[in-house]
Amino acid sequence: MSIRWTMEAVWAAVAVVVTVGGGLYSHIFGSGAASAQIEGIAAHQVAQDKKLDDHDTRLRTQENSAAAEQQSLADIKDQLNRIEKKL
Repeated sequence: MSIRWTMEAVWAAVAVVVTVGGGLYSHIFGSGAASAQIEGIAAHQVAQDKKLDDHDTRLRTQENSAAAEQQSLADIKDQLNRIEKKL
């Protein structure tokens, strides 16, 4: 039993093949674009984390410096009080 293909059947088969092929291409291309976006977001997150770490380090340094200055001022104040009491 042989199948007889009419022109409409041939065009319908071509349309199905083209549609399936286009769908696969769109899915693969979309997956690639999504992966590229995810990689970009991940790289941006790493950069932001590094900036935050650098900022935290600078902030701790400033806090330590401020604490040292406060201690130095307190020491000077104590020393001046001792000098004043001697006078």
